[in-house]
Amino acid sequence: MVKIKFNGVACVLGLTAVLVNMITLPLRGLVLPTVQLLDTPQALLACDYICDSVMLTLIVLQLVCCRPASALATTTNPTTSLASMAAAATAATTTSPQRVRLWIECIAFVPLDLVADVMMGFQGNFGLWRLNHVLAIVPFLRYLRITEGYFWRMSVQMRRTMYILTILPMCSHWFACIWFYIAYVERHDTYSWTNQAMYPQFYNTSTTTKYLRSIYWSATMLTTVGFGDVTAVTRVETFMSILVIYMGILISCASIACVLKLMEHADRNQMALQERLDDVCGYLEWRNASDDLVDRALSSVRASFVPQIETTRAELATQLPHALRARLQIEHEEVLVHTVPRFQTASKTLRAAISEHVVYVSKAPGDVLLAEGQALGGIYLLQRGDATYVLGGVVVKDLELHEYFGEDALFSADEVTPYAVVCDSACEFVFLGRSHFQDMWQLEQDRHPDAAMGDDVDSDESGGGHILAKHAATAMDSN
Repeated sequence: MVKIKFNGVACVLGLTAVLVNMITLPLRGLVLPTVQLLDTPQALLACDYICDSVMLTLIVLQLVCCRPASALATTTNPTTSLASMAAAATAATTTSPQRVRLWIECIAFVPLDLVADVMMGFQGNFGLWRLNHVLAIVPFLRYLRITEGYFWRMSVQMRRTMYILTILPMCSHWFACIWFYIAYVERHDTYSWTNQAMYPQFYNTSTTTKYLRSIYWSATMLTTVGFGDVTAVTRVETFMSILVIYMGILISCASIACVLKLMEHADRNQMALQERLDDVCGYLEWRNASDDLVDRALSSVRASFVPQIETTRAELATQLPHALRARLQIEHEEVLVHTVPRFQTASKTLRAAISEHVVYVSKAPGDVLLAEGQALGGIYLLQRGDATYVLGGVVVKDLELHEYFGEDALFSADEVTPYAVVCDSACEFVFLGRSHFQDMWQLEQDRHPDAAMGDDVDSDESGGGHILAKHAATAMDSN
């Protein structure tokens, strides 16, 4: 069953609202001249204000529910001290970059035109009061990054092609509105493009027809060099036409390159699968195998086929330069060490050893990471995706992002999971195995024998000193 989460709903509504705003903003500012607010078509006003109210509601909810990662880590670990909880609560009340970004997004969707009409009695072009919506590029980029996280299996070329095919009509719309506004500014000039075009009595009679002719002009200029039936006459029109021609050349070249690259690699995985099926089918036919055996063999090949995007992921890390591989290890360390309180007091040597031995475990939607009653063998931390604890076919709890389990399995081989861990979407877990950790643990004990005995170790505010002393105290309590 598909799970609906707040981030997914926010992405869909946010991207929709921003795209609608990108369409209506130039219409209201450049195409539709107004004196009173109600001179704007009511459908356009309703569309704008509905999008503004939806986005403001989402942003307010995120401001209310926004908590830093330290607070989330505190709630997922019940052993965290009261001092750590107080520090997390203090951090939640301070101004963070995330909250600053949310306030900028909130300003971007405030309907200043409505405020100017109700509180100031403004009369004139109300589209100028919508210029604060240019800041909507901030939530647009943020929601786009989140959306890309859900479609990470999509090839880079396919994503670029989708972006180009979205940018092209949007640029046509914006340039058409600018072209229309030039005609509005030069409406008293005998030599403007609206007066010089062929058959002006047929398509320059209303705002709608002029806007359609503007769309036609911008589309032809962006994709070709124009047909000459809508031509630039004045100096401003000429400069605008030159600019759009060069923009069209760049967009057209990018579009052609992306489409060709996409066509070249679109069916790469399908071709690899088909070649393997042909080889298996040809071999079995050469051996005079029965039809039933051939069907079973082909079904097995399809089930075991791994797309190239998955097979190359394990090899990518070995192909990275040394500096990037080192940075990747540091990120592994940061994720695990800074999330698990037990590791936060470890020595620098132990942290480096942890970062060297942690691995990523990737699972597809529907895969079972651990079965009920299975030995843990180490600590797992959810890095990406959605997963749940399942007991007897019933979902017990959802795993939060950066939530970990199996900490005690690092010190005991008898630890088993009471629940099955099932992946609802494509997941990545950071895993540290017990066998590797025990070797590191022994070296740490040899280096710090006094800490293991609990001598000469100062307690910090988080409830303990060295990691060895913490484990010794835990072992004594359990005995």
